[in-house]
Amino acid sequence: MVFGENGNGKSSISDALICLCTDTIGSLTDKSSVDKKFLRALNSVAEDVSISLQTTIGTFTAQLNANGTTFTKAPAEGLPQVRQMRRKQVTKLLDAEPSERYAELQEYIDVSEILKCETALRTLEKELKASLKSQRAVAKEAEKVLLTIWEKEGKPGEGWGNWSEQEAARDINALTQKLGLLDDFLSYWRTTYNGIEFYRAAIKRERAAWRIFDTAQEALKKFVQDNPDSNVSLMQLLTEAQKYIKPVLDLTNCPVCGQDADREELVQRIDEQVENMKQLNQLNQALNNASNYHNGAKTSLKDAEKTCFELFNAFCVAQLETVKKYLPESEELFSGFIPLVDQSEQTEYLKKHLSEFEVTYTTLGVDQREIDAQVKQHNSISTQYNSLRQAINSVESITGKLDNAQKALALVETARKDFINDELRSISGTVEALYMKIHPSESIGSVEMSLNPNFKHSIDIHARFQDLEKITPQSLYSESHLDTLGLCIFLALAKKYHEPSTILILDDVMMSVDHGHLERVIEVLHEDLTEFAHIFITTHYRPWRELYRHGRAPSNRIQFVELMPWSFERGIRFQNGKVNLEELRDNLNSDYIDRQKLCSLSGVILESIFDFLAVKYQCKMARKPKNEYVLRELTDCLDAKLQRALTVHHVAVDATGKIIEDQVEKETLLQPIIQSLKEMAIIRNWVGAHFNLDGFNISDAEIIQFSQLTLELGELLTCPVEGGFPVKSSSGIYHATRSGRIRMLPYAQPQ
Repeated sequence: MVFGENGNGKSSISDALICLCTDTIGSLTDKSSVDKKFLRALNSVAEDVSISLQTTIGTFTAQLNANGTTFTKAPAEGLPQVRQMRRKQVTKLLDAEPSERYAELQEYIDVSEILKCETALRTLEKELKASLKSQRAVAKEAEKVLLTIWEKEGKPGEGWGNWSEQEAARDINALTQKLGLLDDFLSYWRTTYNGIEFYRAAIKRERAAWRIFDTAQEALKKFVQDNPDSNVSLMQLLTEAQKYIKPVLDLTNCPVCGQDADREELVQRIDEQVENMKQLNQLNQALNNASNYHNGAKTSLKDAEKTCFELFNAFCVAQLETVKKYLPESEELFSGFIPLVDQSEQTEYLKKHLSEFEVTYTTLGVDQREIDAQVKQHNSISTQYNSLRQAINSVESITGKLDNAQKALALVETARKDFINDELRSISGTVEALYMKIHPSESIGSVEMSLNPNFKHSIDIHARFQDLEKITPQSLYSESHLDTLGLCIFLALAKKYHEPSTILILDDVMMSVDHGHLERVIEVLHEDLTEFAHIFITTHYRPWRELYRHGRAPSNRIQFVELMPWSFERGIRFQNGKVNLEELRDNLNSDYIDRQKLCSLSGVILESIFDFLAVKYQCKMARKPKNEYVLRELTDCLDAKLQRALTVHHVAVDATGKIIEDQVEKETLLQPIIQSLKEMAIIRNWVGAHFNLDGFNISDAEIIQFSQLTLELGELLTCPVEGGFPVKSSSGIYHATRSGRIRMLPYAQPQ
């Protein structure tokens, strides 16, 4: 047991064990928005965090990795199993919605792999349903299209289905071949006809260009006639001279006659003459442009003419066989153009027969469109029919798969739910036994846990309250009863799934139970959980600690560690705790006699012993509001008959430690010890509890004798095996300690 006030480090110690022995991080998982970097202590780095556990089979260690969130363990295998239980888990189990309870039990009833299979099957079911819906839609659409085509065709055959099948199976290779040849013919003709159109356009451009040239020529001729002084040759010469002289800046001689000349004056005179002949120049330039344009048009016409007849010849050669096959009456038309070589003959032939070629194109174009429509309809029918058959086959296949998937899902889901229910039922008896041991004769219990069949993870908890059956305990049970119920459920699970090396961690699980129930919780831990290698308890609930300290619980089977306030300098601080008898024994064996401590501690021990006897034998005492009695009142309540009858038997054991029934190793009457203590009880007050001048007269020897008698009485009544007083009264003859080694008589108050 690790006892400490809040914030002294109890959960840090239990979390260290959990981090070492499991893949979780302890109490931090109970909280939201946790920053895992605080796995380490403040003012430290991840590399400083190391956990070590020494066991009889070896030492196990864990080192926090540099990322500060995971541990490297050595060795990684063979770690002791840890079952952890924290108060938040206990309360969440009862307070949570039924759908959230499974998360608290998942550590014990782990069906995660089955759930993966179940999830995969649910996903498969969803995908198959979607695929089935899609394929049915495809089939319906294909039926609709085929029915529409069949109706447009006049509903031939014995129904759209048979007709569609026959049409889809019909061989249309001949049609497809003809369609290909006709497509090629029409495409070739369009290319050839484009050549003819280009040739016609070139003729028009050449004629227009010639008219422009002729107009420009006439305009210049008329200007010259109207202006005899104008000389085209002179204008051309002056223009060329202007172009030559202007760039030459150092000119000193006339470039024509060689005489001296002023450049500026020469340029000016030439510019004036050119300006005077401007209109003539414009007309001459227009004539030049028109001539160039006409020459270009003639070249283009020649190229267009050549291209046109080359294309037409190639067309006739390439399409002659198609015409022979599909329009034989036009064979002579095509074959008549092929041998022509002279351009004039070709031109004349086209002028005469071009309309006939166009008729051929139109006729075969009509055939092409009709065949194209037939092929397209056949392809549509074939595509839709094949799509329909494929969809029907897919629907059949998917339906079978869906049926199998749903059966498998139902099987896996049922198996999972049955398994969880079986596991819950398997611990129900243990839960009930533990709960009834803590709450005997309280008209509660009959705890049942089950998985709600209508939900995936919903766990229902029902119990009895008075004469009401199958009620939800949260409705009527007190907080204390709910705490112990949650504790019993977790303990039952831990018992079922334990291993020989299992360490059970109870981290601050109890804080709302009263004295009587707490004693029975302790009894459960010591008597019903013996299969665990260790039980590690942390608590700040002082009554739990004090029951052990005062001998009311089997303290010999528990190690006490008491935590003190921590500091940055010293970290978590602790001391080994002691029970009162052990502390009294240590003080008696000390070289230093602490008079006050011996008397005070002896008084506390005696009050605990006599209170136990008073309750066990139902001794008569004056009623007090809080049942708070002093040592004198407790010793006086034991009457003479009871004192004479009080006897302690130490039962013999064999070599294995097993009790030998009816063989008493030692018998001790308690009356002499009790009487001596009653006579010396005042020492406790004078020396151990109050400032009193009379206490100055008490010798050390008297104090030691008083303390030794207290120790003797305590040891006589305390089990040497487990610790604790004779609390078991099941025999009806005597009261015994939990191990049975000590028996106290009589069973009841003598009359």
